[in-house]
Amino acid sequence: MMELTNPFVNFRFMLKALGYPEKSLLFSCTGVLIFITWWIARLGPIPIYAYHMAQLMSTGDFFKIELSMQLTSVLGYAFFTVLNLAWFRVIIKLFKREIRGLIQQGHSMAKRVQQETNSKKGG
Repeated sequence: MMELTNPFVNFRFMLKALGYPEKSLLFSCTGVLIFITWWIARLGPIPIYAYHMAQLMSTGDFFKIELSMQLTSVLGYAFFTVLNLAWFRVIIKLFKREIRGLIQQGHSMAKRVQQETNSKKGG
């Protein structure tokens, strides 16, 4: 499920490598899609996994599996949770920047349309 974010991350990398301006609409939309898919595919499953692990532990079924599997389940979960949260912190900064850029683009586009409308009325 975590892999759902990769197409957008890779697409953004390709846009940058191809020289697209970081303030382009396509670049900004890709940043927003990274934020959304990261939230759904990487952070959304965290509480679900924790709930199911707690259920298994409370019934005692978790402790019937080998110790190596128990450690992998708990430590792997902790490791990937910390890693995803750390990356999400970076993605939030990116998301804020992209939203600000989209808002600025919207304002400048609205100004251009208004100027064109005013020039047509006056001309």
